[in-house]
Amino acid sequence: MGEERRLSKRTNIDVTISLQHLDNGKPTGDSGDAVSVNVVDISKTGMAFRSSHKFLLNTYYNTRITLDNKETIQTVIEIIRAESREDSIYYGCRFIGITAEEQFKIDVYQIVTENNPA
Repeated sequence: MGEERRLSKRTNIDVTISLQHLDNGKPTGDSGDAVSVNVVDISKTGMAFRSSHKFLLNTYYNTRITLDNKETIQTVIEIIRAESREDSIYYGCRFIGITAEEQFKIDVYQIVTENNPA
């Protein structure tokens, strides 16, 4: 395995979110519809998700993430990597313009998750 390059700690998560493609700052996308994906981990700076839908690298999507503790995070993501595995493609994303308040929500979620493992 390669050297870890992430700047922020990742926490496993299992939630489904919708992504809406952004083009020139305006929502667009496949037939104008949002695409549902399964988030597998999250950090203050980004997240990873899996999907059978093909996303292009360096594209932007508006999303709302609801954590297990019911906190919601509204942000834009940029797809920065893709890796094919079995029946899905795993995508790595970075958050664009996430607020300090929303990063704090992720910090709290990570602390609670670590102290109360399922």
